Amino acid sequence: EVDPNAIKIGTWEELVAWATNGSNDEGKTFVLTADITAPADATWTAKTNFKGTFNGNGHSITGLKGANALISNAESGVVVKNIAFIDCEFTGATIAANFKSITLENVYSNAKIKGSGSCGGLLGSQNQDGTEKSTATVISCWFDGIVECNSTENGYFSGILGNQNHNHSVFVDVLNTGDVLGGWNCAGISTAVYEGSITATRCVNLGTIRQMRDDAAAGTNSGQAIT
Repeated sequence: EVDPNAIKIGTWEELVAWATNGSNDEGKTFVLTADITAPADATWTAKTNFKGTFNGNGHSITGLKGANALISNAESGVVVKNIAFIDCEFTGATIAANFKSITLENVYSNAKIKGSGSCGGLLGSQNQDGTEKSTATVISCWFDGIVECNSTENGYFSGILGNQNHNHSVFVDVLNTGDVLGGWNCAGISTAVYEGSITATRCVNLGTIRQMRDDAAAGTNSGQAIT
């Protein structure tokens, strides 16, 4: 169900305007009204400090190419849902390179993700909400692209969430069929739980997980189903 007060985005120009209109969007909902394809020569500039809801409404975004995902920094409470990303290329992640508490629901991506540090097919590096641990909730999502490290340096690379950083995550009905090539700490669903927690229900990784370093350690859910 679409919020009747949602701000509509139906063209490439309107998508760019959303990304560049500042951070006065707390509590607001933005909804796609059509499939959007980026111009071949366009370089995407990620939305910064997003605080609202982005509802794809069953539509797709094709051909975005740029740094730091759709959103470079997602503040607590962000929701992204009902959207597909087709043939996109990002550093860090598809949805958010850096994020706090966030909810993804019914999101698909076959993007090519490259970078160093913490990279995930959908989400990159999770941060605390002030002094409190944040929670990432991922429901009915599928990544079918490539996550690739730029070098053999230490880092965290995963098909869904790159690095939890001592925070919490909940995965329900999540599928990764994307390939992950990292320098160190690689997984199909998520890496670096540490002092946080992970709950996974009906989640499966079918992607190929490879490390570039001889001393690298595979993630705990690398290459296997977790339920």
